[in-house]
Amino acid sequence: PHDRQYLEEAYGSKNITWLFFDFRLTEASAITAKGAEAVCIFVNDTVNRSCLEILAKVGVKLIALRCAGYNNLDLTAAKDLNL
Repeated sequence: PHDRQYLEEAYGSKNITWLFFDFRLTEASAITAKGAEAVCIFVNDTVNRSCLEILAKVGVKLIALRCAGYNNLDLTAAKDLNL
């Protein structure tokens, strides 16, 4: 929630339909991204192959990270799925 204001006020953000959720992205919650072109993940999200397969299936094309590391994202699976 602390990033919401900054994202909504960022340059170009008026061209984005933002949806903010107060839960972690996991295989169980990935279906909520249906219809989205992108998801933005944080350090506590678990974006493994199963999660990425669901995201790709529901139409997500881009995974954005707002954290310093990427150990919670399966890069090989993301590449395999063209994300």
